[in-house]
Amino acid sequence: MDEHETLTARRLNKAREEVQELRGRLKGMLSKIDQRSKKLMSEIEGLRAENRRLEQEKSSLQGTLKRVREQSAQRFERGWELFQRYQEVGAHARQILQTGVFAHEDDFTSFICGGAQPKSLATLWDVTNECMRSGRREDAEILWDIFEYCVELVNSTKEKDIYAILQVDEGDQFDSDFQTEGPRSRAQGKVIEVYLRGYRNNYNGDVIRKSVVRVG
Repeated sequence: MDEHETLTARRLNKAREEVQELRGRLKGMLSKIDQRSKKLMSEIEGLRAENRRLEQEKSSLQGTLKRVREQSAQRFERGWELFQRYQEVGAHARQILQTGVFAHEDDFTSFICGGAQPKSLATLWDVTNECMRSGRREDAEILWDIFEYCVELVNSTKEKDIYAILQVDEGDQFDSDFQTEGPRSRAQGKVIEVYLRGYRNNYNGDVIRKSVVRVG
């Protein structure tokens, strides 16, 4: 082999080595690109899954918002009806309630805001009881409907109901822990008439006002 052939062979070998090195480097680069591609695909799939979850949550929240709006519309429609009926209540009862519950009795917003205060419930119940005992039945019936509505307003401000109206029915055995004797009652016996239901605090179980019943 002459000098020219030897030089050519060396150059050829060097070229082969360079090509082999380039192949190795290219293989390494392709491997890294493949790993990065897989990582990106995994991240994209994760983002797609998160997007689906957010869409579902959005749909759920929209449904909840719609129900809340519908309930609010119904609640305030009911409130407006009771506000109109409240104007029919006797002056004596309205005068008492103007001090502790409805500061501006001719204003609907004040009527709602006053009724939504927990401290208003006891005063409203007491006035309803006083109307019932004094024979002002129509006033008592209107005020009781307002009382029930106000309990709903107060409860709507919390995740769980704060107050609950006591359950009592005719025929129940009289229970002094939850009931008190109303007019024309005997000392012992069963409930033969429910004059006014009481209410309690759900959080601590305290009975704030006992039900007023006739025992016979």
